[in-house]
Amino acid sequence: MKKVVFIAIMAVFTSFSVFSQKIESSKVDDFTGKKVIYTSKEKITSESMTNFKQTMFQFRYENETMFLHLFWQCREIMSVTDGSNIIFKMTDDSNITLKSIGNVIAEKGVASTKSVQIAGLWGLALKYTGEDLNRFSEDIYVKKFRIYTTKGYVDFDVKEKDAQKLKELFSILIEEIKK
Repeated sequence: MKKVVFIAIMAVFTSFSVFSQKIESSKVDDFTGKKVIYTSKEKITSESMTNFKQTMFQFRYENETMFLHLFWQCREIMSVTDGSNIIFKMTDDSNITLKSIGNVIAEKGVASTKSVQIAGLWGLALKYTGEDLNRFSEDIYVKKFRIYTTKGYVDFDVKEKDAQKLKELFSILIEEIKK
């Protein structure tokens, strides 16, 4: 009996992690009459004791344009200027390049999860767009990505399971746009 209960509990928790990607908001703007869609935020890279590279991604669709929002717990004061690149290296070794929108300076607590926001860690809330954004629907995954800042660039490795979350997030955005 205990074994059956344990298996049932594990199945529930596994289904939460597999199906956590979702549409957070989908509505029609009263002024423009166009769809505004936000997906959930998903952690794509995690930090460890030696690696302070936690990032979360979210997709947005507004005024018939797709955006990628990246929340990076950078832990130091830095900035990203308007038009700076983010480059994704894909599993087929091709690149997806997007441009940042606006100038962004790190703020305390911005890219933190609710449980650690009180610590006031420096973070960046970045927005990117570009023609390459549609390539997330291709049958390839992100291996790593590079964010260009005013201090240079920072590279991030992406685990396959997290790359799949990013792809699934983009897929549900596309499905919602088509409705």
